[in-house]
Amino acid sequence: MQVSQATWLVLLSLLATNLLAEDSTERTLPGSENWKVLKTTDNQTVWLERPGSYFIVTDHEGKTDYPLENVEKLRARVRKQAAAEKGGLIEARLVKRNGTNVAYFITKDVYNNLNGYRYVGRCIVPLENGYREIRMDTLPTGTTGMREAVLSARLNLFADMEMEPVPTEAPPTPGSPIKARNGKHPERIKGLFFDPYDRQFDAAANYSKTDSAEYDPMFPTHQLSRLRSRFPQILGIQLEAERVDGKIESKLLKQTMIDVTADFMKDRVASVEMAKVRRSVEKGILALRSSDNDFLMLSATDEERLQAGNSLESTEKRLLEAKAFLAEYEITLPAPTKRLLDQHEAGKLTAVTKELLAHLLNAQAVQARAAIRK
Repeated sequence: MQVSQATWLVLLSLLATNLLAEDSTERTLPGSENWKVLKTTDNQTVWLERPGSYFIVTDHEGKTDYPLENVEKLRARVRKQAAAEKGGLIEARLVKRNGTNVAYFITKDVYNNLNGYRYVGRCIVPLENGYREIRMDTLPTGTTGMREAVLSARLNLFADMEMEPVPTEAPPTPGSPIKARNGKHPERIKGLFFDPYDRQFDAAANYSKTDSAEYDPMFPTHQLSRLRSRFPQILGIQLEAERVDGKIESKLLKQTMIDVTADFMKDRVASVEMAKVRRSVEKGILALRSSDNDFLMLSATDEERLQAGNSLESTEKRLLEAKAFLAEYEITLPAPTKRLLDQHEAGKLTAVTKELLAHLLNAQAVQARAAIRK
């Protein structure tokens, strides 16, 4: 097959864009020609992409001290850096970019007395004679605190709350500094902030459950959501949504839920548009996950087991417990879930559909318990 000269030029142009000019002295990012340049020096360029979103590219001499082979060492390094910046670690991982190991991490701090948090994403890219730090800063715009307030209520973060003294190493929070009252040590809600990877570092952490990536679609304009969406796009990397417990959304269970919903609809309507079914299911997943944090979330190991056609050890137990609770309180199940339950009792479900049923029943039980408490 012959390739024309014009086609080769297009391919070379795309390749140059993907490499982000990392092997040249020119510091550019995709689309940066349309951004406002705020500062440029011999080794650094700063851009404003849009209000509240900044990009910084800095070239450093010498070998980087960010570990690029051991993720635990990387996280330890980032914790120290975040502490020096009076902030905390949100996530840190090693990823492949253009075939090279790079460090990708996000920190969270209070910058210049902002009425909200600043989130800083960084990517450390090794070069032949040094390394390049690609950075994105996102600041709050508009009304602040909406994500935290809504999720705190939905996740019931303040139920049965217990107070604890604020650790001396705890990062600052937005707003006025906490002052001791009646001569007592300043306090905070116990367990509200924690380290996303290792609980022994909780005292110096400012990560909250509301920072979890699974909630980003619910708050697309929040500064953390904007960072997680835009920064990997600019870097040209793909990242799976990461949770503090190591779970990710199961692609297998999600697709199975779409297929089950489509089959249910085909028995009731003449024509089914899969695109509409997918959108409807995705909205339903977000709605259920707002009350059941683990809905369709699995560890990578469990996902592999299901892909191999093997049942999970806990599936049957979770099915029985949720089914018993729902029966005790005479909770009416949605028709698709009831159909799956009938198929399960007839012994017709696969390991995957059985696991999906366990998630659906548990989500119904979680919602029912919340309604009963009210």
